[in-house]
Amino acid sequence: MNFLGHSYAAFKVEGRINPYLVAGSWLPDLVPFVPSPVFTFAEIHESPDKFLRFLDKKYPYARDLAIGMMTHSVKYGADRFNREIEGWLIEDQREKIELAKKIVDCSGVSLEVASKARLHNYLWSGIDLYLLNSKPEFVHGLAEFYPKINHEELVRLLAECFAKEGKEVRGMINCLLAPIRPEFFTSLSGLVKIWKVALAGLPEKDEIDEEKTVRLFREIYQLFSNKWGSILEKVIIDVERRMRFLI
Repeated sequence: MNFLGHSYAAFKVEGRINPYLVAGSWLPDLVPFVPSPVFTFAEIHESPDKFLRFLDKKYPYARDLAIGMMTHSVKYGADRFNREIEGWLIEDQREKIELAKKIVDCSGVSLEVASKARLHNYLWSGIDLYLLNSKPEFVHGLAEFYPKINHEELVRLLAECFAKEGKEVRGMINCLLAPIRPEFFTSLSGLVKIWKVALAGLPEKDEIDEEKTVRLFREIYQLFSNKWGSILEKVIIDVERRMRFLI
């Protein structure tokens, strides 16, 4: 999922929303969406249970950071379905290649990258547009929560738990979150601006054409318009099941 989808999954799994939960649902994207990471994928993306134990022991008021991270991860959360979404939506190889060619046009990556590593990223954009259109209260609430995220607290807690230098963690947090403005969450053009910043941090350093990407996001959403609600429900039910014994 992307920014709106991950935060909505965290909200539905926990039945509440706050700045810790929102921030946590995005933090796993420190890898791979931030260049020169100080965390490994295993640490920041796939060890939220370690972070939860650390927070419960020392800073229980912030445990929603780890809960949000769990809802994002492959082990416990929505990223488990990054490969499955392709099968849910795309019927044949011809359709896949046509979509990949459009991703090449938007991102400037090779056809191989577009048809493999980048395909699920673009397909998940349909969930964000579904939320934008069908859950406006949640989206506007998210925009209100975003400025309340305490970046320095994130730096301190992550650095202490994972034994990293605060300066290096701060650089990563700033790279992921600082370019984002609250108003970006509430429009398609704004979501594409977030997308442009995020994908520029990937190893391929995508160069997003905003106008073309707006059109492609809209096309993906409309092409599978009757499926987004059921996909979102399926993902959330599964994440709830896998996290039930932890929270």
